[in-house]
Amino acid sequence: MELVLVGTEDCHCHTTHAADGCTHPEEIYEWQSVPCNSGGGSSSSGTSSGGTNNTGAGGGSIGGSNTNENGVATSLTNTDGSLTETQNLINQINGILTGNDSFKINTNLNTLAQFNSVSDFSSFLNNFNNTFSISGYELTNNQNGTKTTKFKGQFTNSMILPVYLNVHVTSKLDDPNTNQNEFSLESVNSFKTGSMPFTNWVQDSYFYNYSGSYTTVTINGHFDFGISIGNLHLTYTESWIVKVFFNNITGNAINMTVTKE
Repeated sequence: MELVLVGTEDCHCHTTHAADGCTHPEEIYEWQSVPCNSGGGSSSSGTSSGGTNNTGAGGGSIGGSNTNENGVATSLTNTDGSLTETQNLINQINGILTGNDSFKINTNLNTLAQFNSVSDFSSFLNNFNNTFSISGYELTNNQNGTKTTKFKGQFTNSMILPVYLNVHVTSKLDDPNTNQNEFSLESVNSFKTGSMPFTNWVQDSYFYNYSGSYTTVTINGHFDFGISIGNLHLTYTESWIVKVFFNNITGNAINMTVTKE
């Protein structure tokens, strides 16, 4: 596996006719659907709509092209009725979805990981999902009297460097010398660090609860993986639940867990 930069306008046909756009399938690329001269050097096929078959530069004809409400191709067939390479790959990706996994054709990530096959990508995911460990904890004092409890975990695998998932919880701690509970949660920020540019972490929501001196923060978030397999560029999404535990009197971290949804 290697990291490659894949833009949204990287075919020879589009380069040659940059002012006019390209006729590659819109389910895969976000280029304009305007005619290009044949022989532009692209091996992708054109799309068809309204029962008319078109051919892209250097490509064969495609039969009906149907998409769902998300713009994902649900049927791409050749004129002989056989599935195109793109549809075969989509079917294989559907076959490895687990839990709340999802994927979208096209990707907003600038850097994609190139895999030789869906099987290779599936092996990467299995490695990634099952190699989480805690890297360490840290407690910092802030000028406004709050403290930030920092949690750091890592996902490792045999192919690439670790991806670190960080959670910073800032809070006003409880004073054990008073009869009141002064504890208040000020902010929760989770983010990714490490050398895997085709991976992105998004924090969707969080909530917390506490009992005595024990506080639990639960974060709902997801990883986006920008990948390329053959002529298919997509964003594969995994949802995760992250829990961090700390003492709301001292601020000291207790534990960090992750669970794939």
